[in-house]
Amino acid sequence: MQLFSLLYFKRSPLPLTITAALMTFSGCAIQVSPEQALDDEIKKYRQIESPTEQQTQTLKKQLEESESRSPWATASLANLYNNTEASQQDKTQVLPLYEQAFEEGYLSAESMAYVANQHLTGGLPNADKIKGYHYLRKAANLNNEWAQTQVANLFLDSNDDLQIPFTPKTSILYIPEDHVDFKAWYCLSTFNYRMDKTCVEKILLPNANAQTPYALLGAAIAYENGWHVAKDQAKAIGYYRQAAEIGVPNSKQYLGELLLASNEPNQQAEGVSLYEQLIGSDSALASGLHTELATYYFQHKQYRKALALAQSAGANAEAYYQLYQQYANGLGVARNRAKAEAYLQRAAVSGHPDAMFTHYSAAKLEKDERVRLIKMVAEMGSVEASVWMAKQAKSVADEDSYLFWLKESAIEGDIDSQIELAQYYQTHFSKLAYAGIWYQRAADQGSKQAKRWLAEHRYLSLKLASGKLLKDGSFILPKDYTLIFDGSDQYLQANIEQVWPSHCGWVIQRASGEATVAVHQSKPWCEPSDQELELLYEHGVNKVVHNHGATAVLLKNGQVITWGGRQIGGYLIEEAQWHEEQAKNWQELLAPYRAMQQGVIDIAALEGGFSALTKSGDIWQWGVNGKATHIEGQYRQLLGGYNNIDVCGLTTDDTLNCWTQHAPEKIKPVVKGVTSAYATPFSRGGYGFGIVGMRGGEFEGMLTSWSVYYSNIKHDRQIENNQEILKHNWHNLRQDKAGNILATNDNGDVALLYYSGATRFGGFRYQPHLK
Repeated sequence: MQLFSLLYFKRSPLPLTITAALMTFSGCAIQVSPEQALDDEIKKYRQIESPTEQQTQTLKKQLEESESRSPWATASLANLYNNTEASQQDKTQVLPLYEQAFEEGYLSAESMAYVANQHLTGGLPNADKIKGYHYLRKAANLNNEWAQTQVANLFLDSNDDLQIPFTPKTSILYIPEDHVDFKAWYCLSTFNYRMDKTCVEKILLPNANAQTPYALLGAAIAYENGWHVAKDQAKAIGYYRQAAEIGVPNSKQYLGELLLASNEPNQQAEGVSLYEQLIGSDSALASGLHTELATYYFQHKQYRKALALAQSAGANAEAYYQLYQQYANGLGVARNRAKAEAYLQRAAVSGHPDAMFTHYSAAKLEKDERVRLIKMVAEMGSVEASVWMAKQAKSVADEDSYLFWLKESAIEGDIDSQIELAQYYQTHFSKLAYAGIWYQRAADQGSKQAKRWLAEHRYLSLKLASGKLLKDGSFILPKDYTLIFDGSDQYLQANIEQVWPSHCGWVIQRASGEATVAVHQSKPWCEPSDQELELLYEHGVNKVVHNHGATAVLLKNGQVITWGGRQIGGYLIEEAQWHEEQAKNWQELLAPYRAMQQGVIDIAALEGGFSALTKSGDIWQWGVNGKATHIEGQYRQLLGGYNNIDVCGLTTDDTLNCWTQHAPEKIKPVVKGVTSAYATPFSRGGYGFGIVGMRGGEFEGMLTSWSVYYSNIKHDRQIENNQEILKHNWHNLRQDKAGNILATNDNGDVALLYYSGATRFGGFRYQPHLK
């Protein structure tokens, strides 16, 4: 994109003078400052149609010599130096003068974009890429279209030199409003696993036409998968066709996949034809397309065609495994054990789970090594390996492992495992619905035994409660919720370890360690990006908090990810373009994101954002209308949240500090000498939270308490003056699942302490002698 300089000077023979100037207005003499007088002369100069060289040089000299120059006048001088006839000495002053003008408050989007471009391309002396990126971001924040596009691409592509991470979700903040196809491409690249509601309804469907090709492709994908629209294969095929006709990348391949999966023979034939065209025209896709088409023919028992395609697929694990099956079983070719074994070895080395299981189960291995390797394969998704692991665990009476792998096998569709699990539930659970669900799954796959059981128990209701973790380790989604990645509920049918509420659904973690998200289909801001989903799935979850508009998740690797509303904490990188005080540079902008990349030990939700404590003792707060703040001090404990405006932290020198989410720079020390502290929310709702702590020094082992309400801190003496409390020493301060506080006294009795919210100040309740 061609960038133009700020000033365009017209030429005229009018003389130039700059005077201290008395101006007469309505008969009154008004003193004009030298700075204003100079600006007025610049305006006059700009109105000249054809200024002479002498006029230009006169203005230039007066701008150079002036001791009272406005930021605009400084930028004007930079522009005068910046012309094709300028000397090298003049050109060396262009960028420094522009930068001086910017620092003094001159906010021109076009000028900043121009300066950014010159720094980045080395078009003028004193060019510096770091400065270029700095001014690029500032120009983008002033809505310069070219700069916005460049910054959006930075977040989509990352930049090692600037340490800008790959954060595609943030790029949407910078994509120019009228770049609809760029937004459509953003939706495809950021929400591939399940596009969010805003993308589908606001960007893709309204703009699915030949002028916005990526919107066409996105609309096709949405209809194929039923993402925020009713699933409609005919509409999906229609949109794919339009996208393919205008050459949208991948559209022909996606269309071919959909047609091959159709139940209509004519559509299947069209899919085959399309794949054959692609194989002949796109060498980069050839191996994968050969394999997919080979699989199609194999499934339809056209074994000779399948054989030829698999043999031409090249180094592909799936093709190798199919060739093993064909040579081992004489499908479309004479049996050949040697070739079958060779292809099995290739498939196993290439990472095909079923091939690996077949190989490891027959190989000469020590027992422990065989178990280790087959467990690895089972974790990769091999049904046979899961069945083998269940039998192995049962043979050594390891019931926990046996049940885990039996459930995994049942989930993955093994009928015998489903029947065995149903029988186990029938004898171990009082409610037969737990068994009935697995009999039903086996019956759906054709099991006569399961069908007989269901017929004998036809009076039985198989319904179980939805929206909560059930005692068999399953989780049933309520109506209008769906699971990401794949949208099915298979993932939820067993071995669920923990379920946390998010702002519009749940974060769900399995006993095998993977975590994912269930979201409400009709709500915006629900879906995390692909990047966040992959981190969830890979690392698992330690803690989840939300504020009804955004969710923050602390992963097991000490990293924090967020999604939801961008100005209430859903984005870790949130440019403050709507604030007067913007981040000074990229490093400052990225600081909270980097702080959340590792070493986070606790998170808390605020009414309008989140806070987090790191191993290094730093507390960060973000959200709250898009601002991120590093809290002053060093801390070892984070307290509060509960969707409230007050936050507290226990410092490394045992001082309890509190602040409000809207004024994190105004920290108020509440009390000193605290060894540990916890916060508890109002049990009756409302803002604020109570804090209970144990005192150090001469008060060691004594409980104390405070109430915080809108940063007005009142000492609640109900606990300190309670004689039942005073006669004991206390330890093991902790929280229960409801957020209330538990403490153990010297007799080993456990007391419950909670904050009723009956009054603004005070109101702690003490319930002793819990066991």
